[in-house]
Amino acid sequence: MFRRLLPLLIPLTLAACGNGGEPFGDFNAVAMLDTQTIVVGGGEGAIFTSSNGGATFFGQDSGTTRQINAIKFLGPDLLGAAGDGGTFLNGSSGGSVWVEQDTANSDDLNDFQFVDSQFGIAVGNRSVILRTFNGGLDWIGSFLPAQVDLQAVAFADLQTGWVGGGLGSIYKSVDGGQAWSLRSTGTQSMIFDIWLIDAQRIWAVGAAGAVLFSGDGGDTWGPHGPGSVPNDLHRIFFQPDGLTGILLGNQYLARTFDGGDTWENLTPNLPAPLVDYADMAVVGDVVVVVGEDETILRSDDFGSSFSVLSL
Repeated sequence: MFRRLLPLLIPLTLAACGNGGEPFGDFNAVAMLDTQTIVVGGGEGAIFTSSNGGATFFGQDSGTTRQINAIKFLGPDLLGAAGDGGTFLNGSSGGSVWVEQDTANSDDLNDFQFVDSQFGIAVGNRSVILRTFNGGLDWIGSFLPAQVDLQAVAFADLQTGWVGGGLGSIYKSVDGGQAWSLRSTGTQSMIFDIWLIDAQRIWAVGAAGAVLFSGDGGDTWGPHGPGSVPNDLHRIFFQPDGLTGILLGNQYLARTFDGGDTWENLTPNLPAPLVDYADMAVVGDVVVVVGEDETILRSDDFGSSFSVLSL
């Protein structure tokens, strides 16, 4: 049975942070290795880690003061983080050690994915696409024919992947990211996230409530969301069954148990005051949400109730 969590009061043990202890404001990124290991990142290079499910957080020295836009676990003790100004960091020791890599790029990076331990792709503003073949130590840059800010990347394997961004753009590659072809999405809304259930069933979300689904590998797209939602939607997640999903946006949260045919509005379950939520991580029924004003929320029942994790 689902149970409501009591609010937690989270003390912060201060360490040398990338921002030198200055206020950073918003959290833009969160990653979970398991239900206990949480890493969040945000403005001024801020990175905080918890090894006990959010009961305590530790500020880490990221080595940068640039905004962190994406954090992901690449292995049991390996992380990556991407951010403004072409920033890419490799992290280890549970997120307590970070090393900045030279991307030879100055455009803001908004998302990345590693297909295996060596091959990764990062995307960012002005249509920049970076590829690495040695685990992020070196990056090779390329650009799309059209200049749009890219917000999302998702690869099914070493060859087939998708990127999304401005003007409703979704591009597909079948050669490992060397060449890209535009697919029609039927929307002009910025695409903020792409989620693969498998190589054929793909979701994308974006500005002004855009929720898109493709059942043919991203070749054609159609709306499949909760209806008239004006909120910008930043993240979507589905369990491997393809039925159980959750989507997150500015002051908005919803879930589905039937593959997106119907959506339940979970926004009333979020603690007041509502803020613009930027990212979420999901492990089983545990959902961790981050957003503006240093917001960190945790649900142990897939969004039925939330507790506030405070720094």
